[in-house]
Amino acid sequence: MAKKQVRLEIQAEDEKTIIETTALMKDNILTFFDKEKVKHEISFTESQIVYRKYGETSMAFYFEENKRTQGIYTVMNNQIEFSIFTHKLIHKTEMLDIRYSLYQDNIKHHEAQFTLKYTPMKEG
Repeated sequence: MAKKQVRLEIQAEDEKTIIETTALMKDNILTFFDKEKVKHEISFTESQIVYRKYGETSMAFYFEENKRTQGIYTVMNNQIEFSIFTHKLIHKTEMLDIRYSLYQDNIKHHEAQFTLKYTPMKEG
């Protein structure tokens, strides 16, 4: 298990969310909590990135470059399903950059950018 310093930035049209915190990386899953104590997980595989958020509003986003995948929001025990088209997915050492569009019933609702930087914590 490795400790990481994390900066997650999600830019969705006129709304920007930034989370800066520490995280744990284990078995290709990065786990961290935001200021409201909401749990976030990012799973890394060879072809897909999965972003999950657990809380009053839970979500699961599946990203695969140049493919349409699924996404789910859960709000007050109601699930809202949509599709995600990932335009760009760049995963390098300690950096992830995703550009995507969200669709519901084949209607584009918005475009967004998901940028993650995760670096080893300095010991000491």
